[in-house]
Amino acid sequence: VEACAGALRGFPKSVAVQEYGFAVLWVLGQDPGVHKAFVEHKVVSAVIAGMGEHRERVAVQEYGCGLIRVMCDSSENKAFIKAEGGIGAVVKGMVEHGDHTGVQEHGSAALRLMSANSEINKVFREHKLKTQNAGQQPPAGKS
Repeated sequence: VEACAGALRGFPKSVAVQEYGFAVLWVLGQDPGVHKAFVEHKVVSAVIAGMGEHRERVAVQEYGCGLIRVMCDSSENKAFIKAEGGIGAVVKGMVEHGDHTGVQEHGSAALRLMSANSEINKVFREHKLKTQNAGQQPPAGKS
């Protein structure tokens, strides 16, 4: 976890480092025993930064949503995800890649796991207002 988190922070502009780092951490995150290390090594902030830096890359968004999804199993990670803007990162990834099944599946699952948090509804409302104020309409079926 430490090595991957360090690589994510050390090479934020590298799509490959972000994509493969997210993938490795996603697999490691299947074991709840490593979630404490995710908090210790600030994986949440590194993932959110990587998702923001590489919005156009579907694999980064899918793996980022998947990683956030597994991190939601820990209440500590949920708090960090909320505080660092992870809900917004997931929503942006889902909106940007509305036609990609993997992003939608893992993003929806991450949001479901955090659904007790009213922050999700606020982010969706803000996005809808921004979209409408910009004269754009969300894609059909995605509002």
